[in-house]
Amino acid sequence: MNVHLNWYLVKFVYQTSAINALHKTEFDEEWRWVRADSATWAQEKATVLGRIYERENPKQKNWEFIGTGDIHKISLIEDGAALLSSAGLPGCA
Repeated sequence: MNVHLNWYLVKFVYQTSAINALHKTEFDEEWRWVRADSATWAQEKATVLGRIYERENPKQKNWEFIGTGDIHKISLIEDGAALLSSAGLPGCA
């Protein structure tokens, strides 16, 4: 059985809590590549990977994987191919 796998760009969302009197909570978004045959499988794999990275992260002791956000199938990778675009953000001309 030959299954064609696609690349997906997936947003991983983490919550960090600083250990101090202020108990400041922040969110960290990371974009990571995931290879799968469908967006559903890419999200499932990303969730597993997010939990693994949560435990393996040496930088943040209070780092919790919240979930995945946007998932983008990458169908063509060549010079000049658009990856993502943002319109209407403050500071964009």
